[in-house]
Amino acid sequence: MTTLQKQQFFEHTIYATIAILIFATPIINALLMAYQTNGKTEITRPAIDMWIITSPFFFLFLINNYVLIPEMQSLSQTIPATAETENAETLFVKSDYKVVRINIDSINYIESMSEYIRIYTDEREKPVTTLYSLQRLEARLPAHFMRVHRSYIVNMQKIKEISRFRICFSPKALIPVGENYKEKFMEYIRKHGIL
Repeated sequence: MTTLQKQQFFEHTIYATIAILIFATPIINALLMAYQTNGKTEITRPAIDMWIITSPFFFLFLINNYVLIPEMQSLSQTIPATAETENAETLFVKSDYKVVRINIDSINYIESMSEYIRIYTDEREKPVTTLYSLQRLEARLPAHFMRVHRSYIVNMQKIKEISRFRICFSPKALIPVGENYKEKFMEYIRKHGIL
């Protein structure tokens, strides 16, 4: 059994335990109420029945808290990285009724146009346009990509020139640095430059 299968088994066991406890609690309360007579609870028979009814739940509770949860925590530290994080050099994008493969290192910058984005690369003359949010894409990109404007993400390794808070990739491509992003942008430039 692989570590992932073990983790799934433990998760299902925990969910089953929780479900049993949730559905069994009203039944246990009803049984307790049934044994009450004239405001007094009979101790002998009901207490034994209660122990018989609740002991499996108590046993599952102990297993859950002292065996399964620590085992899951140790397993979560040993689970290997997913394929998405292992193969982060490429990005597959749906554009014009086809799926296009883009090398992440070839991306110069990404421009947002409401719910669409345009990805400008070295490999293509025209940008790749797709229906995706800039915020969601930003989370999937490596650390050397930085948001410099509410409508732009820039590959910091591809910047050729910066003039008056405008990033230059070519004479036609000038990307403005937004007021909210200037401090973080300049911090990166100071850290990686000789100023």
